[in-house]
Amino acid sequence: MTAEPTQPLTVGERVRVDEQNPWPGLASFTEQDSAFFNGRETETDQLYALTSRSRLTTLFGVSGLGKTSLLLAGVFPRLREQAILPVLIRLDYSEDEPDLVRQVFRAIHHEAEACGAEAPVAQAGDTLWEYFHREDADFWSSRNKLLQPLLVFDQFEEIFTLGLATPGRRRATERFVEALADLIEGRAPESVRRRLDADDETIGAFNFRRHEYKILLSLREDFLAPLEGLRKQMPAIVHNRYRLRRMTGEAAMTVVGAAEHLVTPEVAERIVRFVAAQDDGSTALEDLVVEPALLSVVSREFNNRRMRAHEDRITDHLIAGTAEEILDDVYDNGVDDFGDRTADVRAFIEDHLLTESGFRDSEALDNALTLPGIDLDVIQTLVNRRLLRFEDRDGVRRVELTHDLLTGVIRKSREARRREERAAEAAAERAKLAAERAKLRKQILYVLAGAAVCVVLAGVAWIQKSNADSWRDASRESLARTKLRLDEPDVAGLLLTRVEEPSQEARKVIRQVLQRGLTHRLTYPGDRELTFEQGTLTPNMRHALAVSHSRLALQWQLPQRGSGANGNRATADTSPLAQSEPVTLPGATTGILAFAVSRPQTGSEVQTIGVIGARDGSARIFHGLREHMELYRDANEQDPQPVWSAAVTPSGKRVALGCGDRTVRQWSVRPQGEHVNAMPGTVLEFAPDSDSENSPFNNSNETISIVALSPDGKQLAAASSQGRIVCWTGGPHTEPERHDLEGHDGAIVAAEFDAKSRIFVTGSWDQHVRVFELDPTPELAKAFALGSAITELTIAADGSRILAAVESGMVWEIRRKQSAWTLTDKPLVQADANRGPPVALSFRPDTQTPQFLLAYQNGGIEIHGPESEDVNILESNRIVRFAAWSQDGTRVLSSSSLPVSEELPAEVHPHELRVWYPQTPSGVDGELHAQLKTFFARHGFARISADEAQRLGLE
Repeated sequence: MTAEPTQPLTVGERVRVDEQNPWPGLASFTEQDSAFFNGRETETDQLYALTSRSRLTTLFGVSGLGKTSLLLAGVFPRLREQAILPVLIRLDYSEDEPDLVRQVFRAIHHEAEACGAEAPVAQAGDTLWEYFHREDADFWSSRNKLLQPLLVFDQFEEIFTLGLATPGRRRATERFVEALADLIEGRAPESVRRRLDADDETIGAFNFRRHEYKILLSLREDFLAPLEGLRKQMPAIVHNRYRLRRMTGEAAMTVVGAAEHLVTPEVAERIVRFVAAQDDGSTALEDLVVEPALLSVVSREFNNRRMRAHEDRITDHLIAGTAEEILDDVYDNGVDDFGDRTADVRAFIEDHLLTESGFRDSEALDNALTLPGIDLDVIQTLVNRRLLRFEDRDGVRRVELTHDLLTGVIRKSREARRREERAAEAAAERAKLAAERAKLRKQILYVLAGAAVCVVLAGVAWIQKSNADSWRDASRESLARTKLRLDEPDVAGLLLTRVEEPSQEARKVIRQVLQRGLTHRLTYPGDRELTFEQGTLTPNMRHALAVSHSRLALQWQLPQRGSGANGNRATADTSPLAQSEPVTLPGATTGILAFAVSRPQTGSEVQTIGVIGARDGSARIFHGLREHMELYRDANEQDPQPVWSAAVTPSGKRVALGCGDRTVRQWSVRPQGEHVNAMPGTVLEFAPDSDSENSPFNNSNETISIVALSPDGKQLAAASSQGRIVCWTGGPHTEPERHDLEGHDGAIVAAEFDAKSRIFVTGSWDQHVRVFELDPTPELAKAFALGSAITELTIAADGSRILAAVESGMVWEIRRKQSAWTLTDKPLVQADANRGPPVALSFRPDTQTPQFLLAYQNGGIEIHGPESEDVNILESNRIVRFAAWSQDGTRVLSSSSLPVSEELPAEVHPHELRVWYPQTPSGVDGELHAQLKTFFARHGFARISADEAQRLGLE
């Protein structure tokens, strides 16, 4: 019997592969190409053996390694020899496609029909289990030989992306996963069991012990973590796995050298080294690492050039003369067929995935999807074409170029595109000027007809211009004479009375500029690519500390400042900050991942205790920002596990680290004079049964993304990249009580205790905020769905308010009223896609002032007051890395950079650390930016600033 005819599945681009074209380029090898599939013999044998012996096999590897080619051209022919019928399945999650289970039946029918086999007919409403467990569910070859079907789900990772894209797709995907899990585990679905219980006569139609089928899941390595989330439904996924790795140079030689009629061994080696970016021959072939997809692309392109040149073989001359052109073609062919979105696709790759100096960069997938013309289908197409690949780093999915070999081509394309853009802008400007001249010539005719009127108007214009020039000059002279110091009372009023008749508009704008506060830049020498991701101001305001995740930590000596008459401004008594030399913290130059400092009371003589955790598995503790010692180092010197997260209590008496071996380690700290004594406490196992084969925590990709200590030091919490939360109650030197809290379905990116150590709140990529009450034991109080991935959250010191920022840019408020938590009806801050996701959100430490700090990745830094119109804009139109309050709420430390600009000179450092002195907003006008622009354009100066003595001036 055969299933009903349906449309066949489209597996992918078909490329002709034969003796003269032995490499498919960006396409996958097919079964028909197996004679030309080389370099993966060992992998084919190993995967065949695994598939033959078990019901379920999982194949995984990073993008670009040729998983599909290995299956089609390597393993499938071997399986057919053993009477196994492989069925390649690529599920389609489009809304107009049939049910996912029906798609599996359709693929089975198509494959059976293609090879002349007979497959069982799927009855209406059949589950996967029913279809394969009927007594007559036999597959017969054309020679009447029993076959065992193997369902191969290619690109299975799409079940976690496309399959969850909409609520409707999510529900359909969940139903399919449940059906697939029943088939993998060989258990009758609950719906089938209920039906059989109601009708005993139908039980005989099924064989409960028959499992004559196999399943193979093929997916990208970065999706192993979500695959682990299916363990409860299908425990078998933890067994029988095979990891596909990149090729060695020797295997790559087999790929190229097998076509000995087209290429000599010497030329084959040149091609392999070219792809491995090791043309100089300094590295042995066995030590080279080669991207198989890129090897296939380059080999095919060289071969295409050979055929066009009517050469018998690929020669050194062809390689030497066309290597750059080949990569040009690879890039151009990959990006030039997106229709009206082609320009956006090029701009995304060239401006976001390549640094200005021409090195590979990466972009968070969530951020990439907010860019013009870019959606998941576009990125997936670029990945399929092997131009891009996905990488998971620190719990964030990122997109990057597949290989450094493409960077030179892309940089050249970017320079050409920008030249064209500048030329187009210049042409448009010339056209505009020409139109204005034409208009002016036309107007002259009318002007000549009324010369007398023109003379009068010219006189009036001259008088107005003279008055404006006089006002501007007088303003500058007046400011130069007065040199107002910022500790004088009511500086705004003094300024306005010392200038000659400023307009009402000028008064409003100058007052707002002063309210915005002054700022000083912290300079640092050396590497101009350095950016700082976290930082803090010490409670006594004497130091600033900032760390770069990729490089090092620096500290600055800040000037001594006294309080001025206006309460918030102060006067510098020493040299300006721009001349303060930063100090490098020793031993912190190996990729900083974790950073935490104590927060002793303002004015306290207790010096700051801080911890830095590094990628090399080490952590350092510093006392007073100058005395340092190694706190921890992973004992595994060959493969040290990173220190992912750190926490310090406000008093600095307790320190905790989240380590790569999934333990939480803690210390009690006692400053002793100029030194610090850290005494190790108990080591807490975040995943205590991770070595157990059936453990739900057996996930090597899980990291402790956050550790948090309650202010009173009695609670220690840890959260993971897989959404789990554990809380321990007790001191560092006693065996604490463990509480496994209700976790999230995605990575946890924010967690915080309130100041009274009574509430713990978490935010996750799963779009939820969870609020836990800690008294008497940690327990979930309420969970809130905010409709978008959480990026930042903060809780008020008294625990009465929680703010959560989501990826779309909105900020929501959760309030506590009489022990009940409620979400406000509308967000405090509306979404703005142009500003990017929020990167900082925190209440002002001064509880008497209900303000919060909000910073956006692409939208600057703002301080929001209790009313929606109370917004103090510190900075706008810059890329913000972080922004943090000083402990007394009078200053803000930030790190930001200018957007990429052709006009920005190479010698100008685009990244800046700044200390702000913002004032309390009072009736801030929402038209501030427009007024500033108009005011400055009208009066001819740029901004109000301060010199080294904190005196005002106009620039």
